[in-house]
Amino acid sequence: MANYVEAFQDGLRAVEAANRAKHEVKEVFDELNKQLNMETNGKLRVVLRQFEVSELSWRRYENIFAPKPKQYYWAIAAFNPDAGEASMKELAQWSQDRAGYPCKITWAGTESICEDRIALEEALAELLRDPLVAETLVKVMKRECPEKAEEKPEDNKE
Repeated sequence: MANYVEAFQDGLRAVEAANRAKHEVKEVFDELNKQLNMETNGKLRVVLRQFEVSELSWRRYENIFAPKPKQYYWAIAAFNPDAGEASMKELAQWSQDRAGYPCKITWAGTESICEDRIALEEALAELLRDPLVAETLVKVMKRECPEKAEEKPEDNKE
């Protein structure tokens, strides 16, 4: 006969372990942002964010007249806090086990599966070293808040 009490207790322990792992992932991103904040004078922040799957990516498989449910995926994205959401750019796709680990980071044909904190830190460092990712980050940092762009003084013609 199944021991449901033992299974329930195993589940409670699994919740605690998952919460610790998820907190650890958050700490890694917090440290990443702390270092980037210092290096970029607050012009860059990296976050986990949901993006909507482009209609074009799945339209060819669907009946064009059928209702189209919205589909989402998680990604690592960067934005300039001074420019807000308008500066948000996807860097890599992200997936995370419901137990916290493993996490998977996918970009430009590269897939990193991270079983622990050290692997996650190394994968994020590798992501930042990628030249196309770095180019995207430079563009994000150069984005300005729309209000600030409008406030720029024009040449005085007196």
